[in-house]
Amino acid sequence: MKQLFTLSVLLFSFFQIAFSQQILLDPSFGDNGIVKTDMGSPFNYSNIGKQVLVQSDGSIYMVFEGNGPSGFGISYPTMIAKILSNGAADLSYGHNGFSVPLPIFSSHAAMQADGKIIVAGSVSNPDQYYNETDFAVARLNTDGSLDNSFGENGIQIVDMKQYDNITSVAIQSDGKIVVAGNTNTNTSTAPTYDPSQRIPIVLFRFTQDGSLDNTFNGNRIIAYTNGSAYSIAIGGDGKIVVAGRVGDKASVIRYNQDGSFDPGFDGSGLSIMGFTSSDEINSIAIQNDGKIVAAGYKKNGNTYDFAVVRFTSDGSPDATFNENGRQLTDFGGANDTSICVAIQSDGKIVLAGYSSSGGNTNFAICRYNSDGSLDNTFNTNGKQTTDFGSASGYANSLGVQADGKLVVLGYKNDGVKSEVAAARYSAD
Repeated sequence: MKQLFTLSVLLFSFFQIAFSQQILLDPSFGDNGIVKTDMGSPFNYSNIGKQVLVQSDGSIYMVFEGNGPSGFGISYPTMIAKILSNGAADLSYGHNGFSVPLPIFSSHAAMQADGKIIVAGSVSNPDQYYNETDFAVARLNTDGSLDNSFGENGIQIVDMKQYDNITSVAIQSDGKIVVAGNTNTNTSTAPTYDPSQRIPIVLFRFTQDGSLDNTFNGNRIIAYTNGSAYSIAIGGDGKIVVAGRVGDKASVIRYNQDGSFDPGFDGSGLSIMGFTSSDEINSIAIQNDGKIVAAGYKKNGNTYDFAVVRFTSDGSPDATFNENGRQLTDFGGANDTSICVAIQSDGKIVLAGYSSSGGNTNFAICRYNSDGSLDNTFNTNGKQTTDFGSASGYANSLGVQADGKLVVLGYKNDGVKSEVAAARYSAD
């Protein structure tokens, strides 16, 4: 009898855990809250969801990269798939729900007020030695075609030095486009790395027609000879905030609208996080009150946890956010990595990424109250993981829909190939 009771308790606990892990997934979206997209031929090996963009009508754009070297003409093209609010493909968009392919990799995207989509990243330059890369920005019309009024036939390419890569893009209220990235300025004939010849952090601003904006620090910014830019955001006051790394420290930089450093931000325009060299900030968002929220991961003992930091508008740690301006969240796995951050209309802060444990990796998402505490109305403990069974799941982007539902985009990998994967979570 005692054994039967123990078994009953164990079964109840198992089903309770399984239910709690799935309770937030929205059953009206795809297959019980998950949409998986196997692109088929010619994308047979690798399809990575890079960025999710949401519209007020509930439709969703999934920006992804696919490996299509055979018979497609473009290796690792970027495309956009549009799905309806229920997760079904929007066949009225582009060709059977897909945009034209773009020869851009390491892609990032942002949506204009008119619904056109900016895609930014890198393109290969086969005319240069060792197949160098250039900065690239493209604009797509609302039907998924290239906007020929932008740049040259829809794409603007900027060749700065040997290896140029855009890591983030944002759109100003006046429609101008700001990109942040990195460049290797080594001018030797071989791709050797010389730290003394590297100027990693570069910002450009483009006008609405895709031309470089010469009013922006002469048309480009080169800053910090030992650093990297990972994320960019634009505040309501038009100031530009970049998160990344300066030296071996996670850092946040703020610029004025003209591209100059903002001395009102921690005295110089630069705020060092105080993390160790192994910690990282991957994403940034700006609240309506001007406070800056940065998300990434931080080492905690022998493992890594989600990390979120909030700064006041003057660049100092916000003492009203978990008392010291930062919060760590452990999902119970070996390593937890936050990749993206979003702020809800009610001021709550959402982080998404992935949690790894025992050889398996799952989507991970958590929500904080405005004071930095975990929001216990979100899955009772403020956090949630989504298991893809025998495949591992990696989240790269997060979007908040008009009804408060949360869409996470990334990919799942079964050890053979990757598929685009999206999950939608209820607002509470």
